[in-house]
Amino acid sequence: MSTTDKQNIDVNAYKQSDNDCGSPEYQIASLTAGIKELTSHCQEHKKDNSAVRGLKTMVEKRKKLLKYLQTKSFSRFMKIVKELNIRYRTSQ
Repeated sequence: MSTTDKQNIDVNAYKQSDNDCGSPEYQIASLTAGIKELTSHCQEHKKDNSAVRGLKTMVEKRKKLLKYLQTKSFSRFMKIVKELNIRYRTSQ
């Protein structure tokens, strides 16, 4: 999945440097773009169970990264949640 395929999210805006690929903000933005793409794919191809499984793993990975960012820096967490319009429930 290249950066041109990612829908409406400029993932490069979340990089902290040119070589950054490990910061939580970048990973969350990248996963969000992938989730949006897979969601539209799964709505079109309802019986593609491997895509649904991949979507679920991406959502769980993003959830873990959001939880990490929330505990480390709440201001950065709130900023990325608002910018990417992510619904995140703190208690479940």
